[in-house]
Amino acid sequence: MANKEQVNAVKKALELTSQIELEKSNLARYKAERFRAKPKPPTHETVTATYPQIKSDIKFWSPILLLTIVFLPFPLIYYYLVYKPKHEEDIERIRNSEEYKKQCSDIDKEVSRKQKEIDDAFEKATKEYNEVTIPNYEQEKAKWEDDIKQKIADSKSRLENTQNELEELYNSTRILPMQYRSIDALEYIYNTIYASEYDIKGAIELYDKHLQRCLDEEILREQQLANALADEQNMLAAQQIEATERQSEEIRKAKNHQDIANAIGAVQRHNTNKAVKNHFGKK
Repeated sequence: MANKEQVNAVKKALELTSQIELEKSNLARYKAERFRAKPKPPTHETVTATYPQIKSDIKFWSPILLLTIVFLPFPLIYYYLVYKPKHEEDIERIRNSEEYKKQCSDIDKEVSRKQKEIDDAFEKATKEYNEVTIPNYEQEKAKWEDDIKQKIADSKSRLENTQNELEELYNSTRILPMQYRSIDALEYIYNTIYASEYDIKGAIELYDKHLQRCLDEEILREQQLANALADEQNMLAAQQIEATERQSEEIRKAKNHQDIANAIGAVQRHNTNKAVKNHFGKK
């Protein structure tokens, strides 16, 4: 096969291989796609009535309590026997008063009004959701599913046709062994034979040397990294040994100082004991 024929054959193989990789990527993307999530239905809120807090005018501290403190041993007796019943009675009186009932009635009417507005809005939103939103969603989803199925089918067809075309090219030309049919290898070999007088055999030899250089460089980088790591570990180990030796020296000095202090103390005690003994011995 002439050089020009080799160039054209490798170029075609590179184009077909690139198309195959692109089609595989597209096919994987189509299969991974998902239609948007189903819209959530409207929520139905409930209005809660908050009634006015009932406050009694009866106070715990009163003249009666002062008298109770004088004549009774425990103020709690006043609380449970006098104040608490009167306070609860007053609370109940206020609760049953016309004024308080009217306040509660007005609140109930306002709550009912707001709840009706919410109920009407919810009913309208629910109708919109069931009759418009969901049907539109299901229609769009069905169309999307049909489209994605067609895209997947078309992609599979293009991929199969391209693979068959590439296989036919290799079978008819026999230009490259199996291990040199990757995109990287095809690009290197094509650029080599296109821009020089090398044939495919020579380009393959250059590609093998290129791979070996890349491998050697990677091994060298890994070795340099390992050496740097070892140097760092050795430095840390040396620093640790130095720190340990420094600590041992400080401990040794401290021990010597303590031994000297103990010796001085012993001498001082001996001299003191001797002086005391001589003093009392003379007597």
